Amino acid sequence: MLQERRIREAAQRRRSRLAISALVAGVLLGCGAPDPVDYSGPTADWPFWGGDRGATHFSPLTQIGPENVDRLEVAWEHRSGDYFTGDTSLTAFAVTPIVIHDTLYYCTPFQRVFALDPETG
Repeated sequence: MLQERRIREAAQRRRSRLAISALVAGVLLGCGAPDPVDYSGPTADWPFWGGDRGATHFSPLTQIGPENVDRLEVAWEHRSGDYFTGDTSLTAFAVTPIVIHDTLYYCTPFQRVFALDPETG
């Protein structure tokens, strides 16, 4: 009984984190009119959860800041084909993609791994 409760609580925490991440991503990616992409700035890998071995979530990139974040829009979407069927034992989705050598990687709840071009999806 206690183990089931812990499992349900852990699943709820994962869903909450996913909802917050989706909200933040929607705000960051879904706003405003598009400006031309500035390719002159640096690029950086995100090879670990949290960005680096210490999970500091620090990025040296400077192309997006307080002055232009409100003008970002969704560049592309990817649908893995994995979906929730109503049975909570089948799937949950919480993912932190990593980026290595200009390729974005993520794993689905059904353990499928995707490798995508971060510019085009």
